[in-house]
Amino acid sequence: MDLKRKWLERDSERILLAGYPLLILLATLTSGPYANLLAGVRCGALWSVRVKHWWLLAVIEWSVVGGLWRYRGNFPASLPEWMDLFAPFVMFGIAHVMVFFFIRPSTAIDSMRALIGRLFAAVIAVGLASFAFVNLRNLADDRNMQGFAVALFEDRVGTGLGMISIGLLIVTFAQRKFLAGRDFTTRTVGVAILPACMLFSLMQIDPSDAHVDPVMISILPLLVVSHYYGVRIAVLAFNVFAACALLQHGELPEFWQSGRVETFLTILGFGVVVIGGSSDLTRLQHENLTHSVAAETERSSKMSDVALRLTHQEEKDRQRIAQDLHDQLGQDLTAIATYVQIASKRTEDLGTLQYLKTVSSLVDDAHWHLRAINDKLHPIALSRFGLTRALESGPVIELLTEQGFEYDFRSTEVDRHLPEKIEIALYRICQEAITNAIKHGKNRWLSVTLAQHTISPDRAQLDLRILDDEGEIDASNSTGYGLQGIRDRAHSIGASCEFNAENGTPRFHLTVEFEPVKAQA
Repeated sequence: MDLKRKWLERDSERILLAGYPLLILLATLTSGPYANLLAGVRCGALWSVRVKHWWLLAVIEWSVVGGLWRYRGNFPASLPEWMDLFAPFVMFGIAHVMVFFFIRPSTAIDSMRALIGRLFAAVIAVGLASFAFVNLRNLADDRNMQGFAVALFEDRVGTGLGMISIGLLIVTFAQRKFLAGRDFTTRTVGVAILPACMLFSLMQIDPSDAHVDPVMISILPLLVVSHYYGVRIAVLAFNVFAACALLQHGELPEFWQSGRVETFLTILGFGVVVIGGSSDLTRLQHENLTHSVAAETERSSKMSDVALRLTHQEEKDRQRIAQDLHDQLGQDLTAIATYVQIASKRTEDLGTLQYLKTVSSLVDDAHWHLRAINDKLHPIALSRFGLTRALESGPVIELLTEQGFEYDFRSTEVDRHLPEKIEIALYRICQEAITNAIKHGKNRWLSVTLAQHTISPDRAQLDLRILDDEGEIDASNSTGYGLQGIRDRAHSIGASCEFNAENGTPRFHLTVEFEPVKAQA
């Protein structure tokens, strides 16, 4: 992709160098007092061609302009005329090199900073060249200061108009990624000529019959086009608009005569470029932000999938370990208890019977601990009877009541068996909340409500609420692992999870949509 872009840049540069003589010739023939199109062509070429090829641009410009002067019979004969031939390009080149040295813009005009840097260089070049040339002409023609000021203003306005119109137009065609603007299509070109069409139509109205200012009215669609279509289309629209205004100059009201329309177009051109460039950059930032959000969403979805798989694998491992403990250690304890009973029947020694009784008691305790461990690893009530039964009278609830808690559980139209992943996740969430209540609860009251709502024949929604009467809690003092674990499990099944630190009504609120087991069957 990079090689293709570099090839396009080199190709456009060669085309510009090949067409530069024709552009110089046309600009020289069509330039006027307030429209120095030659300066615009020069700026556009300097902005689009690499610095090492600027000498070629200078040779072409000097050759074409000098040849045209010779053809007209007014070849330079004095120092000011020779300066007028050679100095403009030299001054423009020096100004651009000076500004580029401090700003160091990229090769392509792909940012407002790069564009403003080039415009700034061109403005400096305009100021230096205009002052030098006009001062030389003033000395040669022995003009007064008033004539010098008028000539200086005329030259600066003309050069600025050429730079902001033809100069940027060359850049828009020479650089395909000019400020990441929109490409030229039939639609965008058609939109670009609409402001000029409105200007031309309004010019047909006699200003003495109707108080209509064609230029001022036609500015609005030009600014709208700049905002919605970006800088490349804005530059094209402005050039067509300016050409229409200058070619039909005589049709404008008297107020726009004597260079005022050219001055206004120069200022308008800068405004159009800034609006179009800002619109392009805003659109580009929006696209980048949209891509970033999409990438983050995709990454979050992948992380949720990974978390779901890890949680599912964890539960499978828990179930396998619990089953192994039950099958192996449980059987061993049962065998020990059986042998103890047999030994008790075969002896009458009171001391031995007391020892055997103690061993039997230890075996019973080991059975109870094994059952508790298995219930923590994978509750049997959840597998056999479902989520509702496990939350109503499961081992965790027994632990809660043993700690002196008042526990209230309510369920509404909940299926006996739910999808396994949802059952396990919601049970673990309640288990974590109950464990936290046992560790940190003071008022010893906890309530869990579980409700199921039918959305469609094949879709349902579970609503889980965990309530307490602890009031406001300071979550910043805790490590947050329990809360984060609850959120991770909720996200792993696509559930929304709300945590209320201000009061416990409810403390946790989770909702999740699922496909009922009957619908799956």
